[in-house]
Amino acid sequence: MEVHKIGKSLIVILFLERVTFKHATKNYTLIADAYDGKYIKTCTENFLKNVAAGNADLVAYVGHDGLMDFQLNTTYKKTPMARHAM
Repeated sequence: MEVHKIGKSLIVILFLERVTFKHATKNYTLIADAYDGKYIKTCTENFLKNVAAGNADLVAYVGHDGLMDFQLNTTYKKTPMARHAM
C-alpha cells in the first residue's frame, strides 16, 4: 500500500503493481492494475467508479468476482460518454 499526497488530499494506492502500455501507432493506452486479493472490494469499487466516470472508451476487469463474496450499496450514475465495460 502506498500513500501519495496530491494537493491537500491523501490518495491511498492499494494495488501491487501498475503497468502502462501505449499503442505504437494509435492513441490508445492500456493501464493494468494488479490488486492484492485482500483489497478485492476496493478493486471492484474502483472498477465501477471508472466505468461510471466515462473517462475511457473501454474499462475491463480481469480477476475474481468479488460480488460473490460481498455486496456494494453504492449507486453509480451513468455519464453521457459512450463506453464499454468488460
